[in-house]
Amino acid sequence: MAEIIARSGNELTIQVTIKLTGSLLEMENTILDSCNEIGGLATTEALQKFDTDGSPIKWGDTKMTVRDKDNKTYQTPYGSVQLERYVYQTSKGGRIYCPLEHNARIIRGATPKFAQQIAHKYANMNAPAVCRDLEENHHRNIAHSYLQDVSDWVGGIAQAKEELWEYAIPPLDEAIATIVVSLDGAYVLMRDEGYREAMVGNVSLYDVTGKRQHTVYIGEAPEYGKGTFFSAWIKKLLRSKNTIPMPSI
Repeated sequence: MAEIIARSGNELTIQVTIKLTGSLLEMENTILDSCNEIGGLATTEALQKFDTDGSPIKWGDTKMTVRDKDNKTYQTPYGSVQLERYVYQTSKGGRIYCPLEHNARIIRGATPKFAQQIAHKYANMNAPAVCRDLEENHHRNIAHSYLQDVSDWVGGIAQAKEELWEYAIPPLDEAIATIVVSLDGAYVLMRDEGYREAMVGNVSLYDVTGKRQHTVYIGEAPEYGKGTFFSAWIKKLLRSKNTIPMPSI
């Protein structure tokens, strides 16, 4: 059983009692559960730091006031935690705004670390395997649908950011004499649409001796017309051409 015994500024002291009985595996599972208890208590305290004090706030030019202090369950690496947080609304009603979820970067009810964990696992395993891994290795039980929902949101955020981000070409010691571009497609089975073509491509930089110095890769999920893929592919090609050192003549 874990409990908070002291709070001092940004420091938190948690006490836990662990009963060690049975086989070593059973003791390890008990220790894991206790660690999850500690993590849940600490995360609850951490989440509260991102809430407001209930004062009116402005969202752009819109003034919002507290509607209520609402109870909400959040998913963390250590289990589900519940806390009350302020929710806001304008005087005309409409959409509810939760500063805590905005400030803490909550994704579909998941804390950033838990969203990162399940998105990473889902990128390497299918949904049933991820759920089994979470249950066996973390003692976390989540539904397939929730796993896919959070992972889709993480992917959507990454895709939106990718339009603004650029991967920097590292400093190259040798002048680039040749740029090689390539693209390919592979048909993948979509759940509701049958087989669709996903696109991949790269831009490779070679010096005068034919030694490859750097490669930029790009890939896109199946899309009609492939406009997003070709736009990003040409953008990376032009950027590589405009930023690399060229040999002197």
